[in-house]
Amino acid sequence: MPAAQDDAQGAMDAPPAETEDVLVFPASFTQSRLWFMDRLAPGGAVYNVPLVIGLSGPLDAALLADCLTALARRHEVLRTTFAEGEDGPLQIVRPAPAVRLEVRDVTADEAERAAADEAARPFDLTTGPLLRALLLRTGPAEHLLVVTFHHTVCDGWSLGVFCRELGTLYQAHVLGLASPLPDLAIQYADYAVWQRERLESASLDGHLAHWRERLADAPALLTLPTDRPRPAVATHRGAEVPLTVSETAASKLRDLARAGRCTPFMLLLAAWQVTLARWSGQSDVCVGSPVAGRDRPELEPLIGYFANTVVLRARPAADMTFRGLLDRTRRTVLADLAHQDVPFERLVEELRPDRDLGHHPLFQAAFVLQNAEPARLHLPGLRCTVGEPAARTAKFDLTLALEDTGDGGFTGVLEYATDLFDAGTAASLAESFLLLLEHAVTEPDTALSDLRLVAEDHRADPVAPHPRARTGAPAGPAGPATLTGLFERQAARTPDATAVVAGTDRLSYAELDRRANRLARRLLRSGAGPDRLVALALPRSTELIVAILGVLKAGAAYLPVDPTAPAERVRHIMTDAAPSCVLTTAETAARLFPDGTTTVLLTDPAAPAPGDHTVTDRAAPATTTGAPPPGDHALTDAERGAAQHPDHLAYVIYTSGSTGRPKGVAVAHRQVVRLLTAAAEDFGFGADDTWSLFHSCAFDFSVWEIWGPLAHGGTLAVVPARVTRSPREL
Repeated sequence: MPAAQDDAQGAMDAPPAETEDVLVFPASFTQSRLWFMDRLAPGGAVYNVPLVIGLSGPLDAALLADCLTALARRHEVLRTTFAEGEDGPLQIVRPAPAVRLEVRDVTADEAERAAADEAARPFDLTTGPLLRALLLRTGPAEHLLVVTFHHTVCDGWSLGVFCRELGTLYQAHVLGLASPLPDLAIQYADYAVWQRERLESASLDGHLAHWRERLADAPALLTLPTDRPRPAVATHRGAEVPLTVSETAASKLRDLARAGRCTPFMLLLAAWQVTLARWSGQSDVCVGSPVAGRDRPELEPLIGYFANTVVLRARPAADMTFRGLLDRTRRTVLADLAHQDVPFERLVEELRPDRDLGHHPLFQAAFVLQNAEPARLHLPGLRCTVGEPAARTAKFDLTLALEDTGDGGFTGVLEYATDLFDAGTAASLAESFLLLLEHAVTEPDTALSDLRLVAEDHRADPVAPHPRARTGAPAGPAGPATLTGLFERQAARTPDATAVVAGTDRLSYAELDRRANRLARRLLRSGAGPDRLVALALPRSTELIVAILGVLKAGAAYLPVDPTAPAERVRHIMTDAAPSCVLTTAETAARLFPDGTTTVLLTDPAAPAPGDHTVTDRAAPATTTGAPPPGDHALTDAERGAAQHPDHLAYVIYTSGSTGRPKGVAVAHRQVVRLLTAAAEDFGFGADDTWSLFHSCAFDFSVWEIWGPLAHGGTLAVVPARVTRSPREL
């Protein structure tokens, strides 16, 4: 422990002052920053820390609630709120109330959306509580526990502490034992007092001098090419795209890191900084990265916000090799981490960068490598799976968050601000990072100017702007880089194999291909085409899969609309997306879609000749197509009016709208193909696999369920809606 910390040992161990029923302490530096940001823009969810835990087996909900209350009693920070004091925000620690565990019955289809909505619900820092718990019951022995903290009282490390202690308390209660958890030596508020006293002394002068020199004349803004101008005030709305470092690249990465006496973190950081430099056209890039901030043993068992952020600067030179950059990165990261005790908030005060509500100070892109053991929960008699909902917010313009999987690989997400970037742009950036990383670890003596950034063998100066032009399909075992191309290749290989099953209805790859071709030609006559939207409002059946494939074969993108959704949501989606037509049934058309909507009606899936369709215009219902039946042979580019391209839209799926109006998220073929290609290497997908279509096609997880089998020759089993609500039938 540094001497500066030894000097403050007594302050951390001092007992807190008590005032009647509440304890009052100064907020820590990190809490103060979040308090200020909340006062500036109240009602946001960007600093929510959600945990979603699947629980299968007999659960005692009352006992679970008691254990949550015991944790709040044990950790004062979980019963803390905030108030403005004369010298800044204060922590108000109140007596331990019972933690309210709301129990709600939902269907399996509703559970994931309900969990995401709960995770995105804002907190009031002045009234609290800053810990919420919701138990979603999807069956007699199936639950989803959603625990949401505000970041002022929790960080990533804390989630592991929370899960371990919750499991320990639950098991002790089941066995009729007292809590085996040892008493905590200190509480988070003691740390906050110690931190304030230490940082008000002269002990930080040397650390601050390092950062003044290190960040002198650093660029104020990372000027990446964006899809929209930066707003005056950031909304922090966000989304994420998944990415996986291949096993081959990960193995080479570790070998190169060992040879260079550096860590995987340093190597991945260097690759990320070069990627950002190439995209932005800047030769000077600053990236933020979190550190745990728990360098004393008595801090390790605490729940609270201890994490700090350090600013890591890189200046990739045009003639530098990646090995040379890696050596420089190792030296600068070691030097910077030696001065990590300066709170980021204190650093901003010292450096006084120009403040702008449209972007984060000092850096706008972040890098996270989670190499600590992930949060795990063990409850007796239950199978527990711990995860997080997909991001709806973004703290920064971009955050590359990777996790060491423990078996040699790395997987993660690229979180991006939707104020600035479309999904396709974010996916292209993630792809650039993976390509550059793979080239760098394979040929580390390559100049940065020669590292591959795009799928084609494009050469660009390391400080030149990234070419945003389309660059063709990614090379590799996936072959065609469109979903229709992947499917048609499988249909040609195994035409008689079963592609889709729904009850007694069964389609081979050849039958599915022919019916989708017929439908595609009908849709083209109704105005469908490349990058145009076709709405789908269909029940679960083989016809739904025919429809999705037919839309894509026409070059269009599908817009799934849940036929059971409220009419107001359907109206908003149809008005906002303005699809060229809607593919539905007669009953749904009459119930949901207004006059003026061009409607392609599917015949009853049980009818003898499925795949035939009638096109009507609701404004003139007597008008029907008199064209001859369309052919079922493969479509040509001439029919579509353009060649199919990986960057053409594949689908648009609307969010739940829990934080406002539902918004459409557009995804191109390239992104889905990239996901399938990356995952296939790890999972070994093949023709013997059977996948279930469990989720609604209006939920994005269905994309994985549908194309996992159809891209690899497997069988897709469509699960009836009623079965998804019955674990026994499923």
